[in-house]
Amino acid sequence: DTQMAVIEAEILIRSGLDLASMYDAFAAWANDPGTKDVGTTTSAVLSHTSGYPDASRLMFEATGKGAANGCIMRAAPAAVWLAANADIDPDATSFELAAVTHGDPVAGWARVVLNRMLIEGNRGGDPLDAVDEALAVLPDDVAAHHGHLVEADWTPSDSDFNSLAWTCLAQAVWAVRTSESFHDAI
Repeated sequence: DTQMAVIEAEILIRSGLDLASMYDAFAAWANDPGTKDVGTTTSAVLSHTSGYPDASRLMFEATGKGAANGCIMRAAPAAVWLAANADIDPDATSFELAAVTHGDPVAGWARVVLNRMLIEGNRGGDPLDAVDEALAVLPDDVAAHHGHLVEADWTPSDSDFNSLAWTCLAQAVWAVRTSESFHDAI
């Protein structure tokens, strides 16, 4: 995930929102013999014969799987980039960046929430202030099924700890809400 975050950052810095180049760079990384531990969803998408822009959507349509946590794990560099580029729509961009490897729209919406939080923090605000506004832009079905995971009363004991993007997001939001420092969160 860290390696993919670096790749995403490099593409954004060098080329802006060049999603085809990002997909190609991710695929080259995933296919390098030295690369270890490529996530299941990411691996399937990056080896799909259709390539970008269709691979993640087609994999999701075929398997029903595409809301894993990889798109969340690599989000921080894009949030920094988005915070510095106020003229770019952060929600649409977050959704597009998630969809490079994760075709389930549920993953894209989780990344929208996370990026709004990270952008707020990068601009000097409280990341938790962005949660309610982010929840307000979610489609009704996504908000109904997943929105409770980032509300103030959610705790990790309320989850089955699967690898879905929303569970990953929920744990991160919970850690921010309940910790005074990075060390405490860990």
